[in-house]
Amino acid sequence: MFKLLSKTTGVELLIGDVVHDFRNAPHILVDARPPHKPSSEGFVTLRSMDEKAFTHEYYAGVIDAEWVC
Repeated sequence: MFKLLSKTTGVELLIGDVVHDFRNAPHILVDARPPHKPSSEGFVTLRSMDEKAFTHEYYAGVIDAEWVC
């Protein structure tokens, strides 16, 4: 079973958590998909917390996170 962890704190990230991207902009973690092969990084789906409130899928590294077994 994969877990999504913050690289800086080592804390597990869960759906609904507030995370920050590489620009330090806050987002809500909406969904997460672990890597499908060893060379993959996996994905996270984030919803912005600004007035536009867009949802977009990114590599896990955008929020300084990594998948671990």
